[in-house]
Order: sequence, then C-alpha cells, then structure tokens
Amino acid sequence: MESVILMGPPGAGKSTVGKHLAKLSKKPFIDTDRLIEEREGCSIGDIFLAKGEVGFREIEKGVVLEVLLHDDSIIALGGGSILDEEIQRKDRKSTRLNSSH
Repeated sequence: MESVILMGPPGAGKSTVGKHLAKLSKKPFIDTDRLIEEREGCSIGDIFLAKGEVGFREIEKGVVLEVLLHDDSIIALGGGSILDEEIQRKDRKSTRLNSSH
C-alpha cells in the first residue's frame, strides 16, 4: 500500500496531523526532521550551524529518499526537502496531503 506524504512550510502542522493520521490508520509515522535529529545527535539548527544549509540538505536528502521507500506509512517531510528534484520524482509515486495554510 502507498504511503501518505505530508508537506508544507515549517510550523504548518505536518507532525501534529501525521501523528493523528498514523493513530487513526494504525500506520507507522515517520517525521524526517526528527529522524535527522536522532541520527545526527543534535537539532536541525545545530546542523545548520555546523554544516551550513548545503550540508544539512545533503543529510536531509539521504534520509528523505530512504524514508520514501517505506510502504504504508504516514511521512512528514521537512519544509525544504520537496525543493530537491530527486525527492520530487520519488514523491510523485506516493499519495500527498499538502498541509500549508
């Protein structure tokens, strides 16, 4: 079964909506920003400070492309990740809900 992808600007409610959808649908919830923070052992802000935006986007792209391979999940993408063309191509294969205002 296909995953549901939530996208929108920071603060739009992707994580909040994603958690509720996951609970209602009994599907796993994956928040790519939280996953990045867990793997890197620091906040997104700290990653930006240490590695710059280019360094962060490289990490983010790897995590997002990996996560998009998951079937039957609710996935919240980081606000800027959808700007990457490769992510856009992979994302087109999934169902999307846009959480922008």
